[in-house]
Amino acid sequence: ITPRMNYKRKMLLFGAGKIVRSFTGKYLMARYEIVFVDISQQVVDAIHVRKSYKLKIKSEHEYAIDEQMLEIIASDSKAVINEMTSADIMVFSM
Repeated sequence: ITPRMNYKRKMLLFGAGKIVRSFTGKYLMARYEIVFVDISQQVVDAIHVRKSYKLKIKSEHEYAIDEQMLEIIASDSKAVINEMTSADIMVFSM
């Protein structure tokens, strides 16, 4: 895991698909650390290889964020529990 910027809070998201990733914009702006948990090894590996994802923020001025995040495979229960104990917000995507 590479060093991360100094975040104020942590958001743990269960599900790492495009819809859930698009939900993170305002939390990134508020300096939340974003941690994704997904059941798909393929999704986790794809995020891990890129080490980031691009998020386009649409407001008065459109801009993109290239944000680093931590990703965890759901079957790694120890890692998931560890992140749950320190999360300020947990989001479940169904």
